[in-house]
Amino acid sequence: MLGIARIAEMGLGAAATITAAITLLGILALDISVVFGLLLTPIALMLSAAVLAFVALRHGEQSAVTTALIAGLVTAGVSAYLLGDAKIVLIFTAICWLSAVFVASVLRGTVSLKIAVLSAVPVAVVVALLASFFKADVTHYWQFSLRKSLSSLTDAELEQLGEQKLTLLLDMMPVLLAESASSWAFFIVVCGVFIARFWQAQLFNNGGFQKEFHTLRLGREAVAVFAVAFVLAKLFMGSFWASIATAMMFVFFLQGLSVLHCITKQRGLSTGWLSGMYAILWLPPTMFALSVLGIADNFFQIRKI
Repeated sequence: MLGIARIAEMGLGAAATITAAITLLGILALDISVVFGLLLTPIALMLSAAVLAFVALRHGEQSAVTTALIAGLVTAGVSAYLLGDAKIVLIFTAICWLSAVFVASVLRGTVSLKIAVLSAVPVAVVVALLASFFKADVTHYWQFSLRKSLSSLTDAELEQLGEQKLTLLLDMMPVLLAESASSWAFFIVVCGVFIARFWQAQLFNNGGFQKEFHTLRLGREAVAVFAVAFVLAKLFMGSFWASIATAMMFVFFLQGLSVLHCITKQRGLSTGWLSGMYAILWLPPTMFALSVLGIADNFFQIRKI
């Protein structure tokens, strides 16, 4: 993947071209098959966001925004020609791109991974509120896309799926995808910035990102914000406070990952168990456990930093 950064370093035109190319691959995958697209498209958006974040880290936000505008025009034009209406995906892509540039600019200005990660919380909250406001439109888009994918199946394949699974796919999954837009955006943006910082370290400051990540600690103030948001979300059942609490849990999840990586290095442990942990990372109990570990790290000396 370091080759992507080398291409981006050739100039804004090269950066815009590689950004658009990666994004279009993700959008085309989603058009071919929603199931296939749900695996590939987030990765494509993450890498495209990483290119823009890399440009922001190296050359500033103005260069990154210019790159994003060029890449956006190319992506929108090709998408309109090949796919027709991909408005929802393009809007989500634009939000992720601009958010990645914003977080990268914060990192460039403060040289603090902690502040950069915390700056992604408002991004997640805004996306959550937008997704809630336009929930009907987003849900309709996913229902249409799923029906289009299912239309390519034969009657025998549809019968094999069963009525229960079809109902789950067409009724429940679109709602779930609409409600999880904020989570997708948060991880696409933060992981994109992390990848960009890793590229920058590999090319210009070898080992720099590892040191930053291993020492990531968000502080007790962040825990207090999470606690207040969690209580208010339970009391008022509002999407605003719930979205803040959820975003803060994601932040502590990242700190939990930082703790595991740091301990592995400090104690000379095998990285094999980290690979096993990443294999089950998508499971809710694993994510919750790492979030709790991240919170605890702000109160106890779990690692030496």
